[in-house]
Amino acid sequence: MAELPQNWIEKTLDKVCIIITGRKDANAAVENGNYMFFTCAAEPLKINSYIVDDEAIILPGNGANVGMVLYYKGKLDAYQRTYVLYNSKINTKYLYYYLKCYWSLYNLDKQYGSATNYIRLGNLTDFNIKIAPLNEQKRIVKRLDAIMLKIDEISSRLEKIPTILKRARQSILNQAITGELTKDWCKNKILEPVENTLFKLEQEKETIYLKECNIAQLTGKKRPPKPKTFELINSNLDINIPEDWTFINLSQTVYDFKYGTSEKSDSAYDGIPVIRIPNIVNMGLSYNDIKFLQTKDVDSNNKIKNDDILLVRSNGSRELVGKNAIVKNLSQEYAFASYLIRIRPIINNPEYLLLLLNTDAIKEQFYSKAKSSAGINNINTEELATTIIPLPPIEEQKEIVRQVNTLFEKLDKIEESYKKAKQYTDKITQSVLHKAFTGNLVTQDPNDKPVEL
Repeated sequence: MAELPQNWIEKTLDKVCIIITGRKDANAAVENGNYMFFTCAAEPLKINSYIVDDEAIILPGNGANVGMVLYYKGKLDAYQRTYVLYNSKINTKYLYYYLKCYWSLYNLDKQYGSATNYIRLGNLTDFNIKIAPLNEQKRIVKRLDAIMLKIDEISSRLEKIPTILKRARQSILNQAITGELTKDWCKNKILEPVENTLFKLEQEKETIYLKECNIAQLTGKKRPPKPKTFELINSNLDINIPEDWTFINLSQTVYDFKYGTSEKSDSAYDGIPVIRIPNIVNMGLSYNDIKFLQTKDVDSNNKIKNDDILLVRSNGSRELVGKNAIVKNLSQEYAFASYLIRIRPIINNPEYLLLLLNTDAIKEQFYSKAKSSAGINNINTEELATTIIPLPPIEEQKEIVRQVNTLFEKLDKIEESYKKAKQYTDKITQSVLHKAFTGNLVTQDPNDKPVEL
């Protein structure tokens, strides 16, 4: 164990302060309550009761925010899985900064639970605090307050960047589906009319269907059902499009919509790999955390191929319904799971359809159609098939994809710079805190007396 700085002592957390948990359910919050109500979320709610009126430190006891440390001075209440530290025998801000430095790392391998992670009281009572003399505590806190103020100002500006980038991407997509992005490119060009595309779509659907029927007959399988095409009953999508574009519903440009396999998957099985919701990342597929089925093969309706689009049809989070990815560069056969819908585009550019599915105008249709049952939001194939989309000429679709990709690449570079800057500020924070609690941030006075607890 590292030697303590001069006149420092070491004690467990329970010897330093009172430790309690709240007694309220999360639904006890009141919209315009008088006091802060701390749950295990990053931001507090409001409530009309309080259990502490003091300087306090709040530690989430379960979920994704285990390891987070919050400071508050005043009246507060807390959720039953949230720990509150108060009536500290040392400088509360000193304790707060100490926990900011070490608490998250300390709990990495000390969490319980499978579905929801949590910590126990023992995590707190076994946690050691290196305690400087009281006067040195004050000097450390004063110095850290000044440094953290500057770091927080930088972090606050950095935190705005993801929102700015998200708005910029959405603005590009909205310009793409209204013809604004390709307005100059289209000048003096004669493009194939979309009416021709619609005719080709109908022909292609019929060709594919007849081919599938022939395969079924040759293999002795049942004749497949003919994919449904829904008429465009209402084209009232609240966007303006060029005269040579038209509105269609999604079923007109997709051969079929299929649900994935409901067979159980596991990383220990050795069957066909299966794409699940966690593998849908940034409009593409991530092959990390791949699970497998027990069977070596599945029906072709449950498989994917290049240029298919996979879409989340069911999730507890409404915002995740409609999240999607395009399939590219497959190196082997993959199945897909039942909470996903496979969209198989024909004739039209699949990447253009992918961009469409990520615009506000289309996502709002998903949200309005998503039905909630037992806390789970769902959208079915028919609701997806009747989604209204704008259709430009095929050549223009390719140009839209090219321009969007070019602009997105520039935004991606900005995002990478942001991530590096954020990592740098996080490292500075930890470096400064570590210096503080190893006795290297402020001058030490040999006349300072150790704290007596």
